[in-house]
Amino acid sequence: MQVFRFSFSVFRFFLYLCNNKQNRKVMSLLRFKMFEKALDHKPVEVKAPSRNPSDYFGVMVFGRQQMRKYLNKQIYTALLDTIENNTPLSADIADAVAAGMRQWALENGADH
Repeated sequence: MQVFRFSFSVFRFFLYLCNNKQNRKVMSLLRFKMFEKALDHKPVEVKAPSRNPSDYFGVMVFGRQQMRKYLNKQIYTALLDTIENNTPLSADIADAVAAGMRQWALENGADH
C-alpha cells in the first residue's frame, strides 16, 4: 500500500509539472537549449588505422594459444572440454582460469 501511495504522489507531481504554464515554458526552453547544443556540437576527428584490420584484429584476446601458455595442462583440457562438450565447469577450474587470465592481462598492460 505504501508503494501505491508513493507512486501516486509522484504521478500527481508529474501532472503538476506538465500542467503548470510556468513549468511548461521552462521545459520548452530547456528542450530548445539542448537542441542548440546538439546543432553546435563539433564532431571528434577519428583517424583510421593505417594498417589492415586483419593485422591487429584479435591480438589482445585470451585465446587458445594464450590458454596453453598461462594454464597448466589439466586446467586447459578441462576448460576445452567445457567449451567443446558443454560439461560443467567446477569452481576450482574457474578460479585457475581467472588467475591465468589475470596474469595474461597484467602482462599485456592491465593495471588492476
